[in-house]
Amino acid sequence: MFLKERLPQQTEVKKGLKELFGVVSKSLTLKTSYLCTLITRADIIVIAAFFMAWAVKISDGYGMTSGEATQKAAMAMIVMSIASLFAFPIVGTLLDKWGRIPTLILSISLGGAGMLLLSVCADPFSGMVYPAMILLSFGIAGSISGANTLATDASPPEMVGTVLGGLNTMQPIGIMLFMGLGGYMFDTFGPGWAFAVKGLASLLLALWLFLIKNKFKTEQLA
Repeated sequence: MFLKERLPQQTEVKKGLKELFGVVSKSLTLKTSYLCTLITRADIIVIAAFFMAWAVKISDGYGMTSGEATQKAAMAMIVMSIASLFAFPIVGTLLDKWGRIPTLILSISLGGAGMLLLSVCADPFSGMVYPAMILLSFGIAGSISGANTLATDASPPEMVGTVLGGLNTMQPIGIMLFMGLGGYMFDTFGPGWAFAVKGLASLLLALWLFLIKNKFKTEQLA
């Protein structure tokens, strides 16, 4: 009896996933928003994990305890959080006034540049860390707002929730990918490589968007 009651719900779920795949596969805009989420949503997790690990790893060489190193490195994270307070409204205005795709390209480029700048810093206590964090705050704000806005714009009215649900499943997949790869690079080649790999992925995404930006005009979103 229990199984009979569950079967209709399972059928609806399968039908919903099939419809979602069909809608996303036919829309360049939706595919772009999903890819952006896959690649960029891992940024904050990569920074939080590897930046603090970097500080703790070299703390002895700077005459600090792990706790002192963590506290000092946390200042850069605080700067990024404060910068995000300004980044989100700026990005929101750009999305409406300048356009979805141009704003997304700019934001992802800034985020990628921030990651690469972080990768060449001498240590997590360097003054160069702070401009890198500010760039990253704009990258994170733009990628989140931009991808969500694109997905909402391109979704069929009756499937907005389904599309956004699928969009957000890209986040944990991206986190697993870049945390795994970043962890290997961190241990094998050095802390900076964990950020370099993530920054390169973001810049390649921005380049791809730039090269195909004219194709979005057919969907009246560029």
